[in-house]
Amino acid sequence: MTFKNLFAILVLLSIVSCAPKSYYQVFRVEADKGMSGNNQELIYEDDHCKITYDLWGASGNIGFLFYNKSDQMIYIQKDETFYIQNGTANNYYKNRTITNSSSRGVSAHQGNNATVSVAEINTRGLPQVNSLHVSSKKEVINSTGYAVSIAEEIVVAIPPQTAKYISEYYINDFIYRDCDLQRYPRRDSASASFVATNTPFSFGNRIVYQVGKEGTTKTIINNFYVSSITNYPSSSVVKTTYREICGKQTNELIQVFKVSGPEKFYLKYYR
Repeated sequence: MTFKNLFAILVLLSIVSCAPKSYYQVFRVEADKGMSGNNQELIYEDDHCKITYDLWGASGNIGFLFYNKSDQMIYIQKDETFYIQNGTANNYYKNRTITNSSSRGVSAHQGNNATVSVAEINTRGLPQVNSLHVSSKKEVINSTGYAVSIAEEIVVAIPPQTAKYISEYYINDFIYRDCDLQRYPRRDSASASFVATNTPFSFGNRIVYQVGKEGTTKTIINNFYVSSITNYPSSSVVKTTYREICGKQTNELIQVFKVSGPEKFYLKYYR
């Protein structure tokens, strides 16, 4: 091994050793007894609708898919629908105006060309006439655009046998700290468990809807609480593998989660 190669290896090892190590804090959630679940979603169902959740992702998305099982229109009253966390109610309806804009630009070059004669003295000290090609260019841009402003719906109408996804809030953006919970586990994980009475995070959705124009108003409350929080080294949570398409392995490397589930969410942090 040459000195040059040895030096390159030492530099690489130095960079790797100085790079921050990554960890994951994974939150496991317990749902109401009235809810069911599988490896893809958490489910609440009544005679008129089916509501599904998938919390998995960074910070945990508490958005829900509302499916209308009935043969009538269903109207979700957003001004009476709330996300509630640790006893604090957060509005789904915010009386906003949403603006979508679009623009298109076309550029063109305009210019003039000219040839100029310049008298100079060459390297031998003799006079000579040189021709210089001179150009002048400028760019002209023409653009058009439009914007459409839409008032936020106070009532969300869902036709029969269709669904709409409603999303506004994330569960938690901050790393949970506890003296008994190891923050930087080396190989294995470190975990803390909770019950409904001592959990640091209890949350849920209060959803109000009406079946048909003249129907009675119904209220659904889907409650959840964090039942465990586990800290993992990155190697215990993600793995690198080859992407498969139609059952065939490709040459594309991807990272996949080993601990995912609709009843979980995570935060990534570094040391």
